Amino acid sequence: MATLRRVPESDEVNWAPLDGAADDLVALAMAGHARDGGLSAATDPGFLRGRWSAEGVVTLGGWVGGRLVAAGAVRPYPADGGALFTGLVHPDWRGRGLGSRLLDWGLAEGSRLDQAEDSRLDQAEGSHPDPVEGGRPDQVGEGVVAAVEDGPLAPALERPAGNGPVGAEEDGSISPEGGGRVTVETESLVPAAEALFRSRGLRQVFAEDVLRIDLTEAVPEPVWPPGTVLRDWSGDTAPRFFAVYQAAFRERPGFPGWSAEEWIGDADEDADFRPRLSVLATVPGVGDAGFLLAESDRIAQVGVVPAARGAGVGAALVREALRRMRAGGAVRASLEVNVNNPAGRLYRRLGFIPAGRRARYAT
Repeated sequence: MATLRRVPESDEVNWAPLDGAADDLVALAMAGHARDGGLSAATDPGFLRGRWSAEGVVTLGGWVGGRLVAAGAVRPYPADGGALFTGLVHPDWRGRGLGSRLLDWGLAEGSRLDQAEDSRLDQAEGSHPDPVEGGRPDQVGEGVVAAVEDGPLAPALERPAGNGPVGAEEDGSISPEGGGRVTVETESLVPAAEALFRSRGLRQVFAEDVLRIDLTEAVPEPVWPPGTVLRDWSGDTAPRFFAVYQAAFRERPGFPGWSAEEWIGDADEDADFRPRLSVLATVPGVGDAGFLLAESDRIAQVGVVPAARGAGVGAALVREALRRMRAGGAVRASLEVNVNNPAGRLYRRLGFIPAGRRARYAT
């Protein structure tokens, strides 16, 4: 793990790296999620390991009497070429300046990481004048629910990965050195955190609402266009799912241009993906008209081709998935939708309610 940079001391809090504090981090994330909502996956140990323990991550924890009350992490952000910071403050310890300390440390550490990466790339370019371009494209639209009835809007360029809000603080700022590119993420945006981010000159570059629905009561029957045929995800149907995905999203700004192999492989390799809950709808006169990808209790992606929009295909796909989830034992389900996506109105009409907001801010 990279060298920890010095941060201001506190009379109560002992600041140290998070080495070997996985259980404490999970407990901290769960406390924040219980208060603020947001993405429930952000409390999963595997999710946290990927963002707080991966190679190149620098961490900082605030401890009081052996209890982790605040934590921050900075990691490389290849999609932007800079660094990405996320922070957590326990609800009981907000309003004491811990969030400000973490954010200022994260901006400074992220700026240094960004500058170090720029220097490394400059040296690499000097020794390799003809670099080979390649690598996997950005995961545009991952975790973003499409505008299935009212026409497509631009999706997020990447599903933001983060671990909760930096708390409500009003302390002074420690200016980051050098002004490198740093993105700040949160899985549970609250007003105090938003005010803190803006006080440091950060601007919001992404936001999506987390919506949830109770499945303890029966879900209404989906209403399909006459003659609609449904097919589940399989090796045979996956290419047809991909074709609908392309037709539904390819005109959007930032469309990644994945190949069928990449897109299908990304779904099949996801341990949370549930083929039996993922549906392709074929409509007479249109053909394959809409698709939905799902996890056991989460709708991951929905798309409807332009020729079928306004016919209720998107709403029917969502209800079909919810009915299957409920039959499988799920008591609630969730999805995420960009705040600028008119499909949010559809999901609310179907019974989804707000359960938090995810966001990213940038320097």
